Amino acid sequence: MERKVIATLALIPAGLTIGFNGAMTAQSGKTPDEPAIVSLQPVRALTDDSSWFDTWPGFSPDGKEIVFSRTPVTGERSARLWRMPADGGPPHPLTPIAFDRHCTRPDWSLDGKTIAFRAGRGTPLKPMNPFTNDAPGAIWLFTVATGEMRPLTDERKYDDYYPHWSPDGRWIFISRNDIYRSKQWDIWRISLHGAEERLTSHPSYDVYGVPSPDGKLFSFNSDRDGNRNVWIIDLGKGEKEATQFTFSGGRGAMWSPDGQWIAFHPPPSVMNGSIYIKRVNGGPRIQITECTGENVQGHPHWSPDGKYILFDEVDPNPQRASRGHLKVVDVSKIVGRQ
Repeated sequence: MERKVIATLALIPAGLTIGFNGAMTAQSGKTPDEPAIVSLQPVRALTDDSSWFDTWPGFSPDGKEIVFSRTPVTGERSARLWRMPADGGPPHPLTPIAFDRHCTRPDWSLDGKTIAFRAGRGTPLKPMNPFTNDAPGAIWLFTVATGEMRPLTDERKYDDYYPHWSPDGRWIFISRNDIYRSKQWDIWRISLHGAEERLTSHPSYDVYGVPSPDGKLFSFNSDRDGNRNVWIIDLGKGEKEATQFTFSGGRGAMWSPDGQWIAFHPPPSVMNGSIYIKRVNGGPRIQITECTGENVQGHPHWSPDGKYILFDEVDPNPQRASRGHLKVVDVSKIVGRQ
């Protein structure tokens, strides 16, 4: 179902300049209104079992499987990694039940051999907050063929989140919280052999660093403009050339396989919690899903062929038993247009 345009493309407001690939970089400090289109696309549920809280989905590099984080809604609420066929077949656990850490935010390497994920140790999850209520954690690696797991970072030094592989498999981009010193959130990248490089140092909340398919850029979420939005950095130029990509709120940004689009979800406090896409070289944000009732949608992840976007739909209200399910939206009619 496609709706009419609700906000048309407009002239660039005064005080703005054209930044990377046509994105606007604020010079005046005033957040502009961002043009938007509503073009709802077909959505299909992949999980719907009310006894589980499913979130953080991602495709395998061949597009045949999905990895995600699954938490029991009742009882001891410790999350494990699960896998399932991309067509919605029955899921199966990956990380063992004896692994005493809260496993979330998985990302599959492009060679299909390894899954990076975030493992939090310590305080068990409280019943009303399955998203964030875990102790400081580290990035771990899961070997798909053998089930072997090993830590890549150390939670005794930092609290690390949101691993995302570089296209060449040499680096994993992470969000690092220096909780033991400045409590600063920044984007880092870490090699499989322990080399580390800090990519942002702005005194803001910078998280969710995701490299572009060609490895030359990375997107991230930041509140450096006073609101939570998506920004882009050219690795060859560095943080001083950071360019703002969304202006009406954005987080959870993910690049399409061809590098032409970015999917994201805005903070529910800014606009409705649905999934949006936007061309990297400029243009309106396009709302492709619609939230109904009390749920919000987030954490989009593109299929390798660029035709589908996985996402989770959750009930974020801490006063209710939280629910979370996985869904997929067909975006082939939009991204296939020239």
